[in-house]
Amino acid sequence: MDTFDTMEESLSIIKMAERDSLTGVYSQTFFYHYAEREIHEHPYSDYDIIITNIEGFRLINEREGWKTGNMVLCHVASFFKGIIKDGELCGRLMADRFALLVKRRPVSEYPSMFMPVTNYLRDNDIAPVTMKYGIFQVEDRDEAVDFMCDKAATALKKIYKSYDKNFALYDEKLKSQAETEQLISDNMESAIAHHEFEVYYQPKHSIKNDNTGGAEALVRWNSPTLGFISPGQFIPIFEQNGFISKLDEYVWEEVAKSLHETLEKGIQPIPISVNISRIDFERRDLADHIIKLVDSYEVPHEYLHLEITESAYSDNPKKIAQDIETLHHAGFVIELDDFGTGYSTLSALSEISFDILKLDMSLVKGMEQPKKKMILSHVIDMASSIEIQTVAEGCETEDQAQELKKLGATYIQGFYYSKPLPENQFEQYLVANG
Repeated sequence: MDTFDTMEESLSIIKMAERDSLTGVYSQTFFYHYAEREIHEHPYSDYDIIITNIEGFRLINEREGWKTGNMVLCHVASFFKGIIKDGELCGRLMADRFALLVKRRPVSEYPSMFMPVTNYLRDNDIAPVTMKYGIFQVEDRDEAVDFMCDKAATALKKIYKSYDKNFALYDEKLKSQAETEQLISDNMESAIAHHEFEVYYQPKHSIKNDNTGGAEALVRWNSPTLGFISPGQFIPIFEQNGFISKLDEYVWEEVAKSLHETLEKGIQPIPISVNISRIDFERRDLADHIIKLVDSYEVPHEYLHLEITESAYSDNPKKIAQDIETLHHAGFVIELDDFGTGYSTLSALSEISFDILKLDMSLVKGMEQPKKKMILSHVIDMASSIEIQTVAEGCETEDQAQELKKLGATYIQGFYYSKPLPENQFEQYLVANG
């Protein structure tokens, strides 16, 4: 083979690498390369980076198979190739995520620009999916294109699963949020290592015995560098990046350790509820791991209540049902959290032996309205009829507490009785209210 043939072959390989083999648009690496070149070669043109993905795309692959999924991707890519003009680019970054470099338009024009593909996805007979778009307006031309794409993706993330929003523009507020999220992610590993996470306990008041009948373990983060960080800030980030599994395990161990110390002092402990997140169920050895962890601290299983949310159950009901059955058989008390906020809860009740329903605070807060009070009453009666106890969350007033007692809730939890307490204050609370 002569030098000319070798060069021809090399050029052919490069051209193949330039393009995504399925859709024909630029591959990730070459989209970044050509977008960067386009931006620098046209200093007087304004550009936007748009990151898109098909929300619900996984359903297509799961229900219809990857061939149908590929057909949808090709259709979307073909649409994008058809609307971009000279000097504009389209690439496929991964899976169902595409990137576009377009000449800047008023943001208000984008919905009509992308309407045809939006209609195709919305009206197809394959699965109920829709397209979402994150937009980043290029200002600093020296910034790397992959960073620009990350910022557009940050905007996209803010409208994930938002029913009525398909477009989001990256702005200073999102920039600040992204920086905070990055700080949280950068510090989370050291926070676990240095025990910066502290377990707080929120008591549950027993109606039957008129005393504290249990508590829920909640986690707080007081960072020496970042200060106090609200769970509302770090929990969603950990759920998204997967770190929530490590944090859950940390809390399980801290609670088991605390229960062990209580038993060592000769004090009768009360049951403590801990959360199991949906990602925890991806562990093959989840049930065995929890059993071994609690046994290592010589804590009777009935003192550790395990909470799962309905949304976690709906993700993988078969696997979750197996794990819960194993844990239930081992003597753990199983609680269904956030009851009343979803759609498949009754199905979960019929398939898994839950011991306790935690009634979401949204049910309690609207209790002064006759209709909501009736719903709450029926839920408590239903649970009682199938021998399931109830915990009413979010009780803030004496009137609510008295009404919940009349309705027959087993436990009441909320600020009326106590806010979440650090361990030393919780011990004092138990002495006074145990």
